[in-house]
Amino acid sequence: MSNVATAPGYAMNVIIVAEEFYKIRLGVGWNVCLMIATQLTGFGIAGICRRYLVQPASMIWPQNLVVCTLLNTLHAEDDEPARGGITRFKFFLYVAGAAFVWQFLPGFLFMALSAFSWICWFRPSELRCKRWRGPALIVLLWR
Repeated sequence: MSNVATAPGYAMNVIIVAEEFYKIRLGVGWNVCLMIATQLTGFGIAGICRRYLVQPASMIWPQNLVVCTLLNTLHAEDDEPARGGITRFKFFLYVAGAAFVWQFLPGFLFMALSAFSWICWFRPSELRCKRWRGPALIVLLWR
């Protein structure tokens, strides 16, 4: 609610479009009433949703919950594995290692495929191949 005064209301777009594109002059009184009505509708909806979007502690900083959950999971006192299972930290290391390998192979090793024109290798003497598919025009860039 603190950023209400930083930007004009959405009804201002309606008023400007009506006057500039459709050449409809609605009058100052109607424009003021439209602005007040749309702003008060927004305040009303914000008041209704406050109980669900502001009051729960989990909604204050939702982007921090993921980091807090990860740190809590890794540093929890109860680190005994389940029957025949692995600990949380070992599971985290396995997933982190798999993610590293998954990103390392295409990100570093196969990046060389985007540095040369591999289509010209099939017919090096053909002029059309060199002209249209020449140096790095068609590459295998994965990103």
